[in-house]
Amino acid sequence: MRCHEAKDVLTICELAIQATIKYTIPLCICALGVTLAFKMRFWNIGAEGQTLAGCLATAACMILLADKLPNWLLICTMVLSAIAAGADGLIIEVHNDPPHALCDGAQSLRPEQFEDVARAVRRVRAAALAQD
Repeated sequence: MRCHEAKDVLTICELAIQATIKYTIPLCICALGVTLAFKMRFWNIGAEGQTLAGCLATAACMILLADKLPNWLLICTMVLSAIAAGADGLIIEVHNDPPHALCDGAQSLRPEQFEDVARAVRRVRAAALAQD
């Protein structure tokens, strides 16, 4: 192998690694978000839609706020807006007696558990609105 051929191979290899990382990061972030739902015994079939909503919110922040905020604050705003946009379509099943539910009892919350989840969602919403 000649020297210039080795340099071409290294460039191709670097580009392949960059492309792999570029496509892997969004998948890992999506998997992390869905893992939380699965651990709580929720079945989340809308992960792709939540990811797209978060991406849209992030893009809107970049377009509208890029020249108005310092980079560190812009990144924080983008993250919070993506979380808020992804959680916007949250659907939670609540049942007084999940073990005896006719269907989906394993993923249903009791009313007191739902109150805890609702409080947490309200805190995220308040944080996102405080950024305005």
